Amino acid sequence: MSSDVILWLEFLILPPGLLIPFAVLGLLVFKKRKRFAVALILSGVALTLILAMPKVARSLISDLQTYPPVNLTDERFEQATTAIVVLGGGRYPNAPEYQDQDQISPATLERLRYAAVLKKQLALPMVLSGGRRNADATPEAVMMNKVLVDEYAVEPEYLEVHAANTREQAIQVKFLLADTAITQVVLITHAWHMPRAVDEFKASGLEVIPAPMGFMATANQRVNYIPSAAAMQISARALHESYARIWLSLTYGKPDPKPVEPADTEPEARQDP
Repeated sequence: MSSDVILWLEFLILPPGLLIPFAVLGLLVFKKRKRFAVALILSGVALTLILAMPKVARSLISDLQTYPPVNLTDERFEQATTAIVVLGGGRYPNAPEYQDQDQISPATLERLRYAAVLKKQLALPMVLSGGRRNADATPEAVMMNKVLVDEYAVEPEYLEVHAANTREQAIQVKFLLADTAITQVVLITHAWHMPRAVDEFKASGLEVIPAPMGFMATANQRVNYIPSAAAMQISARALHESYARIWLSLTYGKPDPKPVEPADTEPEARQDP
């Protein structure tokens, strides 16, 4: 399935785009079943408004944020078979303030900031994982590496530069570490993304210590039932993760993408993006 088709499907099953299927179906049956058509359209509007309520958004995202912050006194951190793995969270393409060069996204920067803290506290080897959208783009892991070195004075040991999604990150990181003694990873990603990431890395054969960060919607709002764009965005994020986990559960057992030989996994690839 092409990436364009996936993007359109996501648009139609996530707010606010999910209103469109209700409206289209309603219009198609309007002449023959007017009441049913009106009910369909109103249902789409109502569902969209409900998902835009802060109370609903907090509930949806909280159901995903099940892993607590990591316990830094965990004895597993002392094992020589453990490494920190940081998952890329997207890029900021053609950033005008950086001479139209790609930069890491705010989400990726949040993960790197926390990774720098853990790296200094735990003194474990670190893997940065993130590939590219097209052959001409700089791999996300390379951009992440530059930020860590230049801005946080932290030098990762490994770069995984081929993966385009969470499943591929798990496969590629496992492949990258195959010739090392590392069998356990301290996994850094956003709290709402952690359940899916843990499932993928465990499926690849690695033991996982979740180190979630960036917990969303942790504070109560003054208004709970007045729809807002911010709440709709949180609901969309939660539904995206839930749909992805359902899809992954349906596709387990099918052939995984083959790992790519790690040609640039050494941190010498620190060129400017």
